[in-house]
Amino acid sequence: MTRRLYSAGDVRSFARCPELWWFERRRSDLTRLDAAELQRRRDELQQEYGAAAAGLPEDRLLAQLLARRQHVARGKAYHQAHATRALRTRGGCLLPLMLAMALPCLAALLLRSLDDAGPIIGTERSTR
Repeated sequence: MTRRLYSAGDVRSFARCPELWWFERRRSDLTRLDAAELQRRRDELQQEYGAAAAGLPEDRLLAQLLARRQHVARGKAYHQAHATRALRTRGGCLLPLMLAMALPCLAALLLRSLDDAGPIIGTERSTR
């Protein structure tokens, strides 16, 4: 029994646009690779095809994936530096802010619980 490698949908999409079909099949495999492996594959293409490698769809795909990885890494580094800098400049103002918000709430709860508890020893409440 032979195993089918391509479905009817694959053949139909290949007939419409072979480059898009190739791109969709290869992209899912290549996005899982790390930047070093992507660069190694791109170098292999350039060694094999020379200057013509720039026109290959696989080389363009590898270049796009590498550029995207670099942009993401740059963005992560920027946001990490910004978060670290913001934390240092604020100097831990979160704790005083939390206390300023929590203390009035705690005081209100305490007063309410004292009201509900009844008279305090030694004091009489008038019920008139």
